Amino acid sequence: MAAPPPPPPLHPAIIIDDDDDDFDWEAAVQEIDRRCALASSSAASESAPPPEPSAAAGTRQLTLDRFVDSFTRRRQMAAMERGPPVPASPPAAAPILPSGARGPPVPGSPPAAAPVPPSGGWGRPSDRAGEGCSRRADEDVVPKPCGVALDHEAARTWIYPTNVQVREYQKKFVEKALFTNTLVALPTGLGKTFIAAVVMYNYFRWFPEGKIVFTAPTRPLVTQQIEACHNTVGIPQEWTIDLKGNLSPSKRSCFWKSKRVFFVTPQVLQNDIQSGICMVNQLVCLVIDEAHRASRNYAYCVVVRELEAARVPLRILALTATPGSKQPAIQNVINNLRISELVHCDESDPEVSRYIQRRTVEPLEIPVGDEAEQVNDKLLDVIRPHLVKLRSARVIDHRDASNWSPHQLRMLKDKFDQAPPPNIPLADKKEIGISFQALTLLYGIMKMLLSYGIKAAHQSIEAKYKEGYCLHSTNTSITMFHLHVIIVHN
Repeated sequence: MAAPPPPPPLHPAIIIDDDDDDFDWEAAVQEIDRRCALASSSAASESAPPPEPSAAAGTRQLTLDRFVDSFTRRRQMAAMERGPPVPASPPAAAPILPSGARGPPVPGSPPAAAPVPPSGGWGRPSDRAGEGCSRRADEDVVPKPCGVALDHEAARTWIYPTNVQVREYQKKFVEKALFTNTLVALPTGLGKTFIAAVVMYNYFRWFPEGKIVFTAPTRPLVTQQIEACHNTVGIPQEWTIDLKGNLSPSKRSCFWKSKRVFFVTPQVLQNDIQSGICMVNQLVCLVIDEAHRASRNYAYCVVVRELEAARVPLRILALTATPGSKQPAIQNVINNLRISELVHCDESDPEVSRYIQRRTVEPLEIPVGDEAEQVNDKLLDVIRPHLVKLRSARVIDHRDASNWSPHQLRMLKDKFDQAPPPNIPLADKKEIGISFQALTLLYGIMKMLLSYGIKAAHQSIEAKYKEGYCLHSTNTSITMFHLHVIIVHN
């Protein structure tokens, strides 16, 4: 049986002057109640189970928030003049919006429950057409209405694949991620890729003109997700594109217009949003892999801030195997990605333990070899002059040269850039910045050398040359040249 017809669309712009004392607020509320009652009775006349609040109802709820608040204040003032109010039945509980934010109930909204359809999905239509990114309660961010139309018939159900083994924890996480901005934390191998594919497929169904983006920091992760979307849930290949950064802006612009499912690295997505190539007004779902990287000004954070500034209403799903060991780090990721729900399991949870292959881990220590040790000694000789310069400026401590890491030096450089000592001349500040840059690069190569050997370190240097990294300063170029000669001679 066909779904009940959706309520008539709202006027694109409703302007209410709540400071106009001549405005008939009571009449306005009665008219709204009458229209909602008509819509409710129309839906009840169908023999099919009543649907959840429609997309238009969700939009109406957000549009009327300020109206209801203003009217409530005026009615309370009038009631004080008339005398004690007449007791009324308890108000309905405020529904939970898909973003996790609570709002006032919508008069005449049909019940939220619906039976499980034969497809295996649960009959819960999306009411997110006017909803935006998850946000903290103290933020007053009003999202724009969704830029693409919702397929009301498709949105009555969501699809869960049965061509693979059904795991209850995956199904539970999928349902949560469909209707709430969610951070999914699962160990490697427990199906984060599958969860993302199912969520992407349902948004592909619900919004026939909407665009879905999957972003990951490495090409192998992007390729893995492409295979899952094509082979597991069957998103048509003609609608998908692996959007690489080496494509010209004009080609990427054409793909943003013609395709619907995009697989990109976060840097490419950031660049396309900031340049205006990405059609942000049509984005409905953003999936972020390796979400634990979302700190400070990493591309993930920039992308979410850009979308929030544009008031783009979309669903965000974040995935990680390592959310962090400390609460502040995890909270930082949640805040940066506008997450409302954190769902997680580890290998000891009964829900997932039966799917884990038991294994024995035996650590093996492999010496790097005499040649690598010799290269490392010469590398330290290149490093020490930079350390001496930074120590003399009192911006680093006096630990041994072999005990630094690239991350520690980046943190110290950021601290120096934000609050440099006032007694350091401007010219010296520039030299200190160059030394920080050189040391971060050199210690990164040292890590590569000691972890993977001379060949990997040499390839890393060659890659830096091709990227033009060493052209930023003469001193860094000389350092890289010396290092290149050292490794080649070995």
